[in-house]
Amino acid sequence: ILPSLGNMSLPRASAEAQRAAANTGYIVDPETRRAYQKNHELVPLSDVLSDNEAPPRSFITFRGGKQEYVSEDVLTGKVVALFFGANGPFCCGFARNFAKVYRVVKREESDPFEVVYVGADKSRREFNRFVKTMPWLALPFRDNTAVFERY
Repeated sequence: ILPSLGNMSLPRASAEAQRAAANTGYIVDPETRRAYQKNHELVPLSDVLSDNEAPPRSFITFRGGKQEYVSEDVLTGKVVALFFGANGPFCCGFARNFAKVYRVVKREESDPFEVVYVGADKSRREFNRFVKTMPWLALPFRDNTAVFERY
């Protein structure tokens, strides 16, 4: 979160970009969201805003080396494992080892097994850095509190 712009002089393009970022998506991290709700003069960085480019009912993957959104239809007829976590030392170590198991279990794209990462990352940068290392799908960057509470 940036402090209030007040009387600071920023290039107009930068100020416009910040205003636009504040009006798209929503703040994912609950603590950051509460801070913003208490002080509306704060301008949230786009790094804390949800992924509003993701189509409804889709997943994100970096399997081909670039970001791609895929329909939930890819899960039809498959056993799905949910991987709850966040970019941190414990989860990163677990993800590296779990990826080895995943590659043994899922040798072909048609194999009836898939993993979906449900992130608790606080920023889009953390989320993307972590998801890029995963051979499986992920829910797009957003507040997944309801999913954590349900499962």
